[in-house]
Amino acid sequence: CNSKPPLTLPQYIVPGINSGLARSGEVKSNKEKLSIANVSDEKLINIIGQLMSIYKRFVDGNIIMEPLEHTAMEEELNKPYYGSSVLKHLVQNSSLLGQLDKSGLLENGNTFIEFGSGRGQLTYWLTRAVTDPSTCQFILVDKASHRHKFDNRLRDCEDIELVRLRADIQDLSLAGLSPFLTVQRESVVGISKHLCGAATDLTLRCLTQTLNNSSSELVGILIALCCHHRCDWNSYVGKEFLTEQGFSEEDFNLLTSITSWCTCGSGRPRALDSTSQGDEHSNSPTEPVEGLNKEPSKDQENSSKNSSKDRYSRLQLDQATREEIGRQCKRVLDYGRLIYLRDVTDMDVKLKYYVDPFISLENALLVCTQPVVSG
Repeated sequence: CNSKPPLTLPQYIVPGINSGLARSGEVKSNKEKLSIANVSDEKLINIIGQLMSIYKRFVDGNIIMEPLEHTAMEEELNKPYYGSSVLKHLVQNSSLLGQLDKSGLLENGNTFIEFGSGRGQLTYWLTRAVTDPSTCQFILVDKASHRHKFDNRLRDCEDIELVRLRADIQDLSLAGLSPFLTVQRESVVGISKHLCGAATDLTLRCLTQTLNNSSSELVGILIALCCHHRCDWNSYVGKEFLTEQGFSEEDFNLLTSITSWCTCGSGRPRALDSTSQGDEHSNSPTEPVEGLNKEPSKDQENSSKNSSKDRYSRLQLDQATREEIGRQCKRVLDYGRLIYLRDVTDMDVKLKYYVDPFISLENALLVCTQPVVSG
């Protein structure tokens, strides 16, 4: 049945608080966005050159490959009957727990908030990894309702404090999350396994700006990054960095289009080609990606492929080259997020590769921890 919207919103819901529009006063444009499909050859080549120069200056050589494991998942990973798709997600979760542990974020007493939680698999294993989960709070946030949730397995664990919020991240104010973050000083750790595009930026803004009027404090962030083709200029937190490098809003839209080369080479958004992502992309932005609403006919698809092939051949952009450019584009957008976090917090911020590419091409991780005090 259709549910009616509540007459009174809960205190933790403030419409648009993390959207990026409230502060800047910007208005969303209805103008067609610049993309690979409609950009001129000259503009495309110029943007690629500018992008690769910025990548070499700021990013190249500064992201380490660091796949980790956690003992809490050792038995699960060794079960012989799991297929490759299930194992892929288990390996990612194990490495994320390992990263939390290495970063000093698996502490008793922390409040863990999983954004875009989907079925809650990461939080489920997190309760197994913390030494004493009864001292922690576990909050799951997702705008959709999911069946077969992993948190259902924890219903009989009376000593684990877990709550699931059905909320859009762009409207979530952590200062209003009573009593979980308001009764006493809580150490908050924000986590996520694959936040789709703009949802990452909404989450970063939520964690860094909506705790200010509460007694709790942010002690860490760990977000696996993906779906950069779904990023949005208004919500993107790295606008200042990109603007300083000479990119405009129009250029940003083209950059998000180019990121699709990383995962499918052809320039088609990976949502058209991926069939096994499961619930890891459960919190994609509210608005659909342009061009995904209609399935092209076979004639249109063949014509488009031939046209693209001719164009890429003419511009000397073979598939391997496009994939590398797409990867560099993703990392430049992620570096803008890193700069944002360094500007608005006093934490140490790093980008890492947390699994090998053969596990997932979306293998980048944003880690934010409190600085180590020497002496």
